[in-house]
Amino acid sequence: MNDIESRLADAMAARAREVEPQDEDDALNRISERVNMNRRRGLTVLGIAAGLMIVVGAVALLNRDDDKGQQVNFATDSSGGTPTTASPPASVIPVDSTVGIWPFASDTARTFKTPEEAAKSFAVDYLGMTHARVGNTTGNDVEIFPNDRGSARTVVHVAELSNHNFVVVGADADQIVVDTPKPGDPLSPTLTISGRSVAFEAQIGIQLRPFGLPTPTVEDFTMGGSTDMQPFRKQLTVPKTDQAHVLILFEGDASGEQTFTKATVILLTPAGDPRPTEFVGLTTTGDLMRLDFSGHVQQTLATGAVEYAFAPTTGLVAYTHAVGGCGIDFVRFDGSPGPARIENAIAPVFAPGGDKLAFTVCGDRHVAVRTLATGEQIDGVPDFVPTLPSQTGILATLRGRFGTVAFYNGRSISSYNPADGKVVELVQPAAEPRSLDADESGRHLLWVDTDHNVWTWSGGEPTKVGSGFTSAAW
Repeated sequence: MNDIESRLADAMAARAREVEPQDEDDALNRISERVNMNRRRGLTVLGIAAGLMIVVGAVALLNRDDDKGQQVNFATDSSGGTPTTASPPASVIPVDSTVGIWPFASDTARTFKTPEEAAKSFAVDYLGMTHARVGNTTGNDVEIFPNDRGSARTVVHVAELSNHNFVVVGADADQIVVDTPKPGDPLSPTLTISGRSVAFEAQIGIQLRPFGLPTPTVEDFTMGGSTDMQPFRKQLTVPKTDQAHVLILFEGDASGEQTFTKATVILLTPAGDPRPTEFVGLTTTGDLMRLDFSGHVQQTLATGAVEYAFAPTTGLVAYTHAVGGCGIDFVRFDGSPGPARIENAIAPVFAPGGDKLAFTVCGDRHVAVRTLATGEQIDGVPDFVPTLPSQTGILATLRGRFGTVAFYNGRSISSYNPADGKVVELVQPAAEPRSLDADESGRHLLWVDTDHNVWTWSGGEPTKVGSGFTSAAW
């Protein structure tokens, strides 16, 4: 057994020791205070939980009235109204790309050892600002000016890779502020661009370049302010949405000496899977709930639960009871009965396909994995649990086709690539997450924070979609 397997076994054994009750009331209280809420189809980091954190786990739904049933407080979705959002600092670019916009991944000979080198080359070679002047560097933000005398500032955002080379992940001109789209937003056939700007003769140029290529496939312009910041809005027709593109809004150099004098540069991801509309949550009273973003469906799947795992691919929910002793029960997402109860087991974790379940055996506290269709069971640590380097963070969840692991590092929700060890910050939450989950595609994240608010993130800024929870999974 290697170190990761040993830590996973210890973590699950520790969970077993905590759940195994001698006094049922005392056990319920203790378990309700120490349940790992990040349970979902094998995408939880049990291996690091022992060394890092067992997240507090009981949940609250606001506006509860026992005579009228459960009431869930949903915030306005992005489709209408103004949701509560948390804005990351300017230096945090929430784009899951360890390659960067510049240099191109295909250009293996071009590397930069300092932020200034990366920003200068980006301005000159990618944007065509041949007279660009480098200003101050603050953290991962480098000031670029159009020439020795120019005052129009573009802040180039860079990221340091694990090999200590720097790449450019975006840029913001002070006088070209883009409200939509946000970095990391998915493309759509019709792309709406809005914001505020000031430029010579009020004209702002627009380019859409394929990621990794210098030549734009779409070129247009819009009008903002000529003497002070004024709003602009433009719709682009995007001919190809199945690959990432770089959106550039710029002021052209009226002198003709170079291409741009300032530019805002945003990386947009390919159009992908839609955000899920339903999730599973747990209340402080132990009610396991199915909830629907769009339809506001509120269905109680089980009562008296203390921990759970959800497999959306099979629509199966596994959960444990405190008073009922050691045992895992099942219910389907539509409320119908699931497979037979697994006795003498706790801490359920689904494999990604939902066909297998890992758990801790209460008696000798070893880890076992059961194939649900056949009932075949083997002992040993499963290979479908994501892991992080020691001391990296907590609440890890696999990001599907991205092949990365999302986790919370104490400040931001970030993405870790096990293949090369690279870490990219995705988004800074408004409050510390207590549970974190990714959908099947990996594109969309769901978390509940210490204020019991439910948030989703699909690139750009997070959206508050509900309140009154301390865990959720989709």
